[in-house]
Amino acid sequence: MRNEQQATSGRVAPHPDTLTFNAAEDDYWRGTYADEPYYDGSFGFQDYVPAYRMGYEGRGRFAGQRFEEVQDTLREDWENLRGVSRLEWEQAMPAARAAWNRRQHRYDVPDESA
Repeated sequence: MRNEQQATSGRVAPHPDTLTFNAAEDDYWRGTYADEPYYDGSFGFQDYVPAYRMGYEGRGRFAGQRFEEVQDTLREDWENLRGVSRLEWEQAMPAARAAWNRRQHRYDVPDESA
């Protein structure tokens, strides 16, 4: 069974398994986080992964809105969702935005009725 279906727009329509931060996303970020421009070698993957999860799932939670429009809400949520991460919001925000953008570019299908 395919996990993704191609939409007519050329973007990939999400399978229900892609709506939450999953093992595939974890693997992707684990393999690339140290190459990201915001990466700080003082921190490890365990510090960044809550921000990736927040950004990825936040894109679904705030579908149709821009990151900048919900950034204050995400900042407030960070304290409760960060777990063991040592990142402050200002350090976590670029990672959250990167995961938000990745989900948006990979899975969001534009409303073709508009």
